[in-house]
Amino acid sequence: MQINQNQILKISKVACAAGDKILKIYSKKFQIFKKKDMSPVTLADLESEKIIISGLNKIFKKPVIFSEETNSKKIGNPDNFWLVDPLDGTKEFIKKNGEFTINIAFIQKNRPTVGIIHAPVLKKTYAAINKNTYKIINKKKFKKIILKKI
Repeated sequence: MQINQNQILKISKVACAAGDKILKIYSKKFQIFKKKDMSPVTLADLESEKIIISGLNKIFKKPVIFSEETNSKKIGNPDNFWLVDPLDGTKEFIKKNGEFTINIAFIQKNRPTVGIIHAPVLKKTYAAINKNTYKIINKKKFKKIILKKI
């Protein structure tokens, strides 16, 4: 499956919507729960995941999605799937230090081909497409990031 720039912009909007929901929860008092592995999880993790899964389902036809919070194992071993961490840095979220992100990646034949990272506190979104990296400006256009060799 090829993913085009229009679809990537749509995914970035989904990540921003999830980030907005996370920030609403972040600004208030929230409960902390424990997963089976005893790592923390909050309502922000779960709400972000719902928004992302719903968004990917609207953009793509029957996408296979593996997410940290639902941890689905029924699908088998697909060649193409979405890998989602709806709130990477839950411990930082709990500490309220602003150092957390939303991560969405598309994996094809065991290789990441598309990745979107959104930092809600910074209001910045980045995309990696194959070997190129971009900052997404106003959820509408790409600005290529050129690395400087030192």
